[in-house]
Amino acid sequence: MPMYYFYLHVNDDVVDADGTELPDLASAHEHARQVARELTFKRTGMLEGWKQWTMSVRDDKGEVLLSFQLSEVEVDSRPTGGRHRSTVGTKKSP
Repeated sequence: MPMYYFYLHVNDDVVDADGTELPDLASAHEHARQVARELTFKRTGMLEGWKQWTMSVRDDKGEVLLSFQLSEVEVDSRPTGGRHRSTVGTKKSP
């Protein structure tokens, strides 16, 4: 399985040195959004001024595969509650 690295950026990078093994980019995107929801829990979150932060997903060569502003993530009232409602990487039932 490929390794994905999740960086946070506001003025400097917060580097994910360990990475996470995930099956594909869609899974990495979902994982990144879940981490972002946890960081922004109840809109105050663990990060000061989190609306200005960006998260990027990178491959093992450091290439940015996707990025988004934390302010774009739907904030749930529970830190890990409510699965992401996006259909990224999912198939709809007939």
